[in-house]
Amino acid sequence: MIDKKAFLENFDNYFFSLKRKNLDEKTIHLIIELKELILARKEAQKKLELIRFDMNKTSFSFKQKRDSLTNEERVYLREIGVSLKFKAEEAEESLRILKKKEEEVILQIPNIPSESAPDGKDESDNKIIRVWGSDRLRLNKFDHVQIGTVTDT
Repeated sequence: MIDKKAFLENFDNYFFSLKRKNLDEKTIHLIIELKELILARKEAQKKLELIRFDMNKTSFSFKQKRDSLTNEERVYLREIGVSLKFKAEEAEESLRILKKKEEEVILQIPNIPSESAPDGKDESDNKIIRVWGSDRLRLNKFDHVQIGTVTDT
């Protein structure tokens, strides 16, 4: 899976290393969409944290001044608290949706190819450096099912 922090910090390197593999337009758009989703999620997270900060501040203010508040002030602070609670729930839902979209996009993007990997669309573009073993040494060219039927196992 993609490291989101490294993805944002090295977006250009990530983008061009994937582009070396002759990616299709859909994958290129997914990479750009992922960057936008990560940034939007970060903004939504900041917004939620500010709402929670305001909720804590209001709650603390209410607890500190509880005995000296008039009924109107108590009602006002409670209304602010309820309003902030609804805003927090909306922000949490928005954040949850962004995270879900982000994960869906991440699963569609391939891993970064190694620097030593040759440019090309797939493994057919790779060159053979060395071969291990030989086909002529393989005396038994049966698969495991055929061997099982011959030996009755």
